[in-house]
Amino acid sequence: MPEQPFFVFLSHGLESGPGSTKIQALKAVAEEFDGVRAEAIDHRSSKDPAVRLEQMRAAIESAGAGTGIAEISAIEPADRRPLYPHHSWLG
Repeated sequence: MPEQPFFVFLSHGLESGPGSTKIQALKAVAEEFDGVRAEAIDHRSSKDPAVRLEQMRAAIESAGAGTGIAEISAIEPADRRPLYPHHSWLG
């Protein structure tokens, strides 16, 4: 029976994209390991954390990586204080 791949899902920041230097470098390093499949998720369509979480869930499901992983849960922004005053989207 073939071994299941180990998945790495990379999520870029608000001002970059899946083709950014950092994401591509991390993807290349992850893929150096046998059995690792790395995916760079494209979140450029939204800065909304809930939308980005759904994009991540869809990528996990599409890759077939959903079996045996912990459920990802969203942090409700209204329930959290901002970590930094200038990051108002956090809270």
